[in-house]
Amino acid sequence: APFLFRMPDENETENDAHVVISLCQVDDCLGIRIAEVVDHLMALLQGLRSSVKSRRVWHLLEKSARFGESVMWTLMENWYTRSGTEAWGEAGAVPCYITSNQFICKQYSSLVAGLVRDLTVMSSRVGAGMMDGKLDEYGTVDLSEPVYIIEVAGGHGKFTHLMLRALEKERYLKRIKLCMVLTDFAESTVEQLRSKPELRAWVAKGLLDFAVFDIGQTESLCLLESNTVIGPGCEAVNPLVMIGNYAFDTFRSDNFRVRAGQLYEGLASVKVHSSYADPTQDPAALSHCRCDFAYELWGQVQTDELKDTVSEYYTEERQCVEHCSAPIQTTLRKICNRLLERYQTIWGGEGQQGTFLIPTGALQCVLLLMRMAKNGRIMCISGDKGNTVASDFDGKDDPHIDIHGSFSTMVNFHALALAFRMLGGFALHPSKWEASLKVNVLTTCGPSTHGFIDLLRSFDSFKRGFNPDDYDGLEQTWEKERDRGIPPTMQQVVALLHVSQYDSDVLREFRRVLTDGLQAAPQRQARRVLDTIPAVMDASYAMSPSEDAVFEAARMHQIRGEYDRAVDLYMMSIDTYGNHASTQYNLAMCYRKLGDSAKAMFCLHRAMVLNPDHHKAMKWLKRMLSEEKQHSASPGVDSACQARC
Repeated sequence: APFLFRMPDENETENDAHVVISLCQVDDCLGIRIAEVVDHLMALLQGLRSSVKSRRVWHLLEKSARFGESVMWTLMENWYTRSGTEAWGEAGAVPCYITSNQFICKQYSSLVAGLVRDLTVMSSRVGAGMMDGKLDEYGTVDLSEPVYIIEVAGGHGKFTHLMLRALEKERYLKRIKLCMVLTDFAESTVEQLRSKPELRAWVAKGLLDFAVFDIGQTESLCLLESNTVIGPGCEAVNPLVMIGNYAFDTFRSDNFRVRAGQLYEGLASVKVHSSYADPTQDPAALSHCRCDFAYELWGQVQTDELKDTVSEYYTEERQCVEHCSAPIQTTLRKICNRLLERYQTIWGGEGQQGTFLIPTGALQCVLLLMRMAKNGRIMCISGDKGNTVASDFDGKDDPHIDIHGSFSTMVNFHALALAFRMLGGFALHPSKWEASLKVNVLTTCGPSTHGFIDLLRSFDSFKRGFNPDDYDGLEQTWEKERDRGIPPTMQQVVALLHVSQYDSDVLREFRRVLTDGLQAAPQRQARRVLDTIPAVMDASYAMSPSEDAVFEAARMHQIRGEYDRAVDLYMMSIDTYGNHASTQYNLAMCYRKLGDSAKAMFCLHRAMVLNPDHHKAMKWLKRMLSEEKQHSASPGVDSACQARC
C-alpha cells in the first residue's frame, strides 16, 4: 500500500502543518486491512507532527513571570480591542451560542424576578419585625428607582437583546423600573454596539444604556445614553444585578500550588512562534503562543525545630492587581490571603497537593460593583466553565488554557463562593459538576439563603431541571446527527424551536430540514412550522451576514405560496443583512406570482448586477420578456426559490 507524503515546511505552524496522503492502491492479495492501514497512517502522522513541533523555532516573550502579570493578558486585551464585535462574528473564533440564546435568557430573567420579588417581601417583613435580622443586612427595592442589570464584557450584544425580551415577559417585573447596561472594556466595541438597530430599539424604550467598564481603569460607570453616573458617592439605590457570561474566564488570575501545606507560586514562561516579530502588535500572535509553568516555593520551609514564619503572599508591595483604588486593594488583599490560607489547610496533609487559580480580576470586578451599589448589595449571575469544589484541583496538573483566537481559563467558582461568604453573602452552585457551562449565583443581598424563596425556586431549575447546558447538548447532538446524514424530522425541529423559546439559530441551523419538509407537508403541519416564524423573527439579531434567519423564514413562506409575507421578510433581510443576488432572485419569483411583472423583472436585473453569472436570473428574465410580448403567464405554485450559498 504505497503512500505519497509531503513533509511540512519548517516555517509552517502546527495548525498549518499537514501531510498530503494518497492511497494509490491496496492489494487485497496481501491481506492488508483498511483498519491496519489507518493505524500505521496515524502513527506516521503523529511522528511527523512531533518532528514539525521539534523543528519549530520559538521566541521567548517572558520568563518566570507571575501569571496575573503575564504578557498573555496584554495580548488578549489587544486581540479583543482590535477584533471588536467581529470576535464573535462570521470570522470570529470565540464561541457564544451556549450563553446567547432565548432559552438561557428565559432562565436568567426568572432569577432576576425571583431576587426582586424576595427583596421586596423580605424588606417589608424585616421592617415589621416579622423576620429575624436587621434591615441593613438585606438589599431593599425602591420602586421609584431603577434596578440596574449590568452585563460585563457584553461583546456582541446578542445576549442583551434576548435578555431584554425575556425580562419584558416577566409579569412581576412589569411594575419595576429596569435598565440594562451593556458594557465592554473597549470603547470602540461599545460604540459599535450603540449603532446596532436591534439595540437602539431598546434604548428608545428606556430599557437599555451603555458604558465602558474596564476594571483596571474604571471606578464608576458613566451611562452614555442617560448621562447618569453610578459609583462611589452616587450609588445605585437598588441592588445591582451583574451578569457575566464567559467573562470571569478571561479576567486575570494568579496560579498556585499547595503541597503538604506549603505554598508554591506558579510562574509563567511564554513563548511565541518566531514568525511574529512583534507579538504585542499582532492580534494573531496569541494563537501561536505557548505558556509553561514552573513552581517555586513561597516562604520558608517548615521544620520540626522551627515553626513556619511564612509571610503573606499579597502585601502593599505585591498587590493583587494593578490600577486599583486603595480601599478595594486593601479588601482584595485580605480576601486573597485568606483564600490562600484556606487552600493551605485543605492540602495540608503529607502527600496532599492541589493546583488552583486565585481569581484576582473577577474579585476586583465584584468589589468595584459593590462600591457602586447602596450598602454593597449586588447579585452576580455567572455562566462560565469552571470548578465549584476544591477536589477539582487535586493533583499537579497545570491550569487549563484554552486558546480560541483569545484565550480563557477555568473559573475558580469555589474561591469566589468563599469570598462572597467573607463579604457577608452566599453562593448557589449547580449540581452537575461535569457540565461545560455552570451557572452560578453569588450575592451580598443577604447573609444566607433564608427568605430567598423565589430566587431558590428559580435556581432549582438549573440544578435539577432542564438547564442551559442540557439544552446546548441536545442542540449539538442533533447537529452532529444531521452532519452524519441522520437529520431530525420537521416535527422534531419544531419541538426544539418551542423548547428554545423560538431561537433564530435553531431555525437557521435546521433550515434544510424545514424547507425540505414544507415542500410536501400537509397544511396543518406546515401551518405549525410557519406559526413559529413571527416569534423567531422578534428574537433575531444580526451578528454576521451568514446568520440571516430572516432570509430562511422568507423562503419557507415562499415555498408554501404565501408570497406577500415572503416579500416582507426578504425586504427585512435586505435592510438587516445586506443585499444578495439570491434574495433579489427570490423576490422576483414572488412578485411574478403576485402578478407584478415590472417589479419581478427589476429584481432579476438587480440579481444579475450583484452576480453577473446568475444563470437562473438571466433565464427567467428572457422568459418574462417573452411572456410580456405574449401577454401570458405560467400558472401553478413556484417552489423553486433559491437557497443562499
